[in-house]
Amino acid sequence: MTLKDALRQLRYWERFPPVHELLHLLTRAYTDWRPAGERPRTQEEADAAHRRSLEKRWKHGALNVRQLLEMTGGSIRLH
Repeated sequence: MTLKDALRQLRYWERFPPVHELLHLLTRAYTDWRPAGERPRTQEEADAAHRRSLEKRWKHGALNVRQLLEMTGGSIRLH
């Protein structure tokens, strides 16, 4: 992709942000692109979002650290 094509794509995304969540995630991961008007999250907001994500996964059956350690019979040592 040429620089001209990339700039054209970024201008397009600025007007029409990607709707699909995966495309949105990938563009944010590999560039510094953000939708127009989006403000960066504060550390407190990021921590709260992370906690909600963990709790949601645990409610759906994901194992937490304590459960993982119990499953190994204590063979994993934390330093």
